[in-house]
Amino acid sequence: MPTIGTFIAAAARRDSRGRTTRSTDSTCMPRSKAAGVAVSAPSTLTFGPGTVFVCPVVGARNQLEADEAKAVLFSFSDRPVQQALDLWREAFS
Repeated sequence: MPTIGTFIAAAARRDSRGRTTRSTDSTCMPRSKAAGVAVSAPSTLTFGPGTVFVCPVVGARNQLEADEAKAVLFSFSDRPVQQALDLWREAFS
């Protein structure tokens, strides 16, 4: 669908940590096949296989940490719509 963006995040090694980001799109991670921690300051969610979670939007600092090697997370968001309307923003810290 042109209004939904899909993404894959992979961790090559155990205890790998992604960059901390803030963005305006709503991101959903359905049924992960990995274990790890999703940090969305000030909250922390420990997830495992089969967990469905959503990363908060606008101003929340989000970071994913893998607990196992070869962790793969699939996500989808409304980023393409926001980009088409020139509303999408992202920042790294």
